[in-house]
Amino acid sequence: EIYKTKSFTLPILRNRKGEYKYPSGSEFMTCFSSDFFIEEADAWRKDALDIIKEREDCSFFLITKRPERILEVMNPKQYPNLSIACTMENQKRFSERFPIYMNIDMEYHGIMIEPMLEEIDLAKYDLTGVDQISIGGESGMNARVLNFEWVKEIHDLCKEKGIPFYFHQILS
Repeated sequence: EIYKTKSFTLPILRNRKGEYKYPSGSEFMTCFSSDFFIEEADAWRKDALDIIKEREDCSFFLITKRPERILEVMNPKQYPNLSIACTMENQKRFSERFPIYMNIDMEYHGIMIEPMLEEIDLAKYDLTGVDQISIGGESGMNARVLNFEWVKEIHDLCKEKGIPFYFHQILS
């Protein structure tokens, strides 16, 4: 079910003095329980982009599985304070999404391999322009175990290529 949450307008809330409650430089993680580019969000996406534009003094971060929709619904260059990462959880999704995502002209290109469900061979791709690669395992009661050797291979490749690497969970 896709809907605006109670915290939708938090970035633009003001105190009694008329000042923003969240100071300049604040970071907002956006739409983490859904996908900002899902079709069901079309009805309120412009409102969210207006908030991002209004708070150009803050940064916003979101993750998508739908890089093909980014240019359909917005021009990322108009939102330099918005970082969009793309999830690519297995080799098939990486092969599909990576070229689409990397061909979008925007300030930040972050790859999220989460949950990492299988070994992914990144060595055969030109990773020029990738700003960070982040890996996480599956979470929840029935989470599949993440093979740490897969993580180490990508970590070592990132180190070799000078790409920042972040590893954040195995199981929870």
